[in-house]
Amino acid sequence: MPARFASQVALYRMAESVGQGHDYVMGYAGGELTAAYIAGLWSLLDACGLVAEYGRLQSIMDSATLFVTSDVDDVLPLLTKTVGRLRLAAIDGTKSLAISGDESAVNEL
Repeated sequence: MPARFASQVALYRMAESVGQGHDYVMGYAGGELTAAYIAGLWSLLDACGLVAEYGRLQSIMDSATLFVTSDVDDVLPLLTKTVGRLRLAAIDGTKSLAISGDESAVNEL
């Protein structure tokens, strides 16, 4: 995660140096931390601390993510059978979903 944060900030600053800065930034799956830093929400020191903690927490989680091409209505019944072991993590589009949770439950699904 820290290397990705550094790369994202460097790429943005490089684009900015040649006049390609933007009025709005956003991120996903950790990129929101980079976007918040670029937008001026945190100092570099604070952003680095948050990114390091985010990476540490991600590394100790016993979880997995499964990306599915399906309707939400088709997936939700499958999640209710897992009794809290899986959850709908994101809806990225009309048929683009992310399911996350216990690694063994993801493998069973």
